[in-house]
Amino acid sequence: MKKRQEESGHYGGLVGYNSGEIIDSYAFSHNKGGELCGMNAGTMERCQEFYDGKAEKIEENPLFHPENWFSDIEREDKFFTIYTIEQFEKVIESVNSGDENYQNQHYILMSDLDFKNRKITPMGTSTHPFHGIFDGNGHKIKRFSIKQENTVAVGLFGHLENATIANLSIEGKVSGGMRTGLLCGTSKASKIICCGAVGECQGLEFVGGLCGKNEGTIDRSNFYGYVSKKETSKRLLVMSVVLIIELLATSMFLVNAMTPEESDIYIQKTVDKGIRSIAD
Repeated sequence: MKKRQEESGHYGGLVGYNSGEIIDSYAFSHNKGGELCGMNAGTMERCQEFYDGKAEKIEENPLFHPENWFSDIEREDKFFTIYTIEQFEKVIESVNSGDENYQNQHYILMSDLDFKNRKITPMGTSTHPFHGIFDGNGHKIKRFSIKQENTVAVGLFGHLENATIANLSIEGKVSGGMRTGLLCGTSKASKIICCGAVGECQGLEFVGGLCGKNEGTIDRSNFYGYVSKKETSKRLLVMSVVLIIELLATSMFLVNAMTPEESDIYIQKTVDKGIRSIAD
């Protein structure tokens, strides 16, 4: 199993990397012989990966019928409705600028949105994640395009943290860097419930049809389409920067107890360690 995951480059039909839980979900991809998860360090229950020539198995399994999936999301006392593309783009802009009134809000989609192959920006960044509730209400966001190949956490929702995405169907094309998925790039302590994605997803590492990196819960959700890992000269740089930042973040508490000379040496060793890890 380990060898196969290494060969896959950590991309999966549903999720690139999973350290959370995935329940009652599946992917139907054109990547024959691929895995549901590129790398799984969490739990998966009643999940399956299908590919060309095995569509009949979906019909054999009564679990896999997304048209019957719908989650009743308890509505907050105050919520916002979205009817138009302009309203949706205003939410993206406000969330990404760090406006907490938008980051923590409860949204309900009231109609299908057709972007007609226009490029859009993911909602939520690593510095300003989306923390709220987005209830698709059975509607679809379709024909959107995202191309951010040098960005970490790319998808319709870039970075989710303590958020809920439910009852949403999407259709589009996404090309990102590390942690790329059609629905979301990174899901941290979040819930993805009764969501479906159709389209093409391409990234550098940890690429999944639905979600790039899942550290939360995915329940009754699916993906149809193509998933691929893109090899470029920038891949090493992107991964190195991300890994080095994470190594430094987990080590800074040690640096605070050191002298300036000792901290300089420690930080340089940490950077060297990150580079060696990538090279290996």
